[in-house]
Amino acid sequence: MKQTINKKLYVPKIVVILSVLASLLTGLTGYYLVQKTDAQGDLEFRDFDKKRDEQFIREAFKRDLYWLVENPEFDVDFMMDNKAPNRNHPEFIGKLQIKVLFEKGKPAGFTTYYMVNFYEGKIQFIYVNPDFRNKGLAGKITRYDIDQLFKMGAHIIKMNTRVDNAPAIKVYERIGFKETSRDHKFIDYQIKRAITPIS
Repeated sequence: MKQTINKKLYVPKIVVILSVLASLLTGLTGYYLVQKTDAQGDLEFRDFDKKRDEQFIREAFKRDLYWLVENPEFDVDFMMDNKAPNRNHPEFIGKLQIKVLFEKGKPAGFTTYYMVNFYEGKIQFIYVNPDFRNKGLAGKITRYDIDQLFKMGAHIIKMNTRVDNAPAIKVYERIGFKETSRDHKFIDYQIKRAITPIS
């Protein structure tokens, strides 16, 4: 006796399963790229260590102060000592994540980010040392930050850059950040976490 399979019952289930797998793979792509590179030993994000990283970050601010901050009086020591974005917001003391990117054991860049509240993340700094530029590291750092903030619960991530920082603008917009406002100095950006509808 020949058994017949009702294709109408199986096709919708297969479509749903494939859709779920596709969304999972899409969501993991940025993370996978960073982790794969780490596994090869070329790049590694490390937690800030004052003894090891302080001089590197100081030199970055000395070299590229204009590109990093609006206020030339920005207190780098306060940021590093208190893991806080600045003195004006003591409520964030201890909440700033400071990560240093190493390429083959050498510091290539750094980044800082934090949660503003339970649903909003903020990327404060993305910096690549001039000796390591034009290698796509700014994009890798940005994707890393997005991934980490989403893992921390963010649904919206905000950041800004100077209006004359054409390379950064290109990177952020290619990744998916949308401009929300601008003035004569800065462009404000945000990216939202994609919400997969429940089938």
